[in-house]
Amino acid sequence: MRISILMNALAGSVLMVLAGCGPEYTYTPPATAAGQACVAQCQATQTDCADTKREQTAYKQSACEEKAEREHYYCLQFAKTDADRSKCQKSACYEYADTSQCETDFRACYQQCGGKVGILKQ
Repeated sequence: MRISILMNALAGSVLMVLAGCGPEYTYTPPATAAGQACVAQCQATQTDCADTKREQTAYKQSACEEKAEREHYYCLQFAKTDADRSKCQKSACYEYADTSQCETDFRACYQQCGGKVGILKQ
């Protein structure tokens, strides 16, 4: 059980580090009013996408925590000795909202609207 908790913590840490390691982009907006209105729609779609990903992640986190609590409770209930009870560890839950597809879709949409996307730092 303890190894599982350590592995979950390590995975969460790696994801947080990787999230900050991606490329940085520059955006040159489209010249036309129609293109700018199009980009505004792209931004709204990106926001909706990211919000949905965060909501899904919050739901998964909550479900994981409830499951971990339930498993810990049953472990304690069915343990026959103090030694068995001391082995009952609550699992850790580390969900991550991966919004990278939302960002990829936004960049494609931005370009389809006539904007230019460049890579500042890779």
